[in-house]
Amino acid sequence: MIRDVFIRRHAVGDCDDRATLGVALLLAMGIPAGYIVVTDSDHGSYRHVLPAAWVDGRWKPLDAQEAENPGEFPAGVRRAAVFGL
Repeated sequence: MIRDVFIRRHAVGDCDDRATLGVALLLAMGIPAGYIVVTDSDHGSYRHVLPAAWVDGRWKPLDAQEAENPGEFPAGVRRAAVFGL
């Protein structure tokens, strides 16, 4: 993915691929990082995964995925969990 970013100027992959790259880069810089899992279900399925950084005592979402309305999720969608590494 890093080679794709260097050559194509963007990453190729779905949200969990991009989130993994983001978390790896944050951790490599010494920044505590993890994942936010977004769901609209209580059955374990997810709609989106994004990286997060631990900043000023809270998880800061850092979504690398393109969205129509950045920072907003469709109605009925909620953050399910944050998994810090």
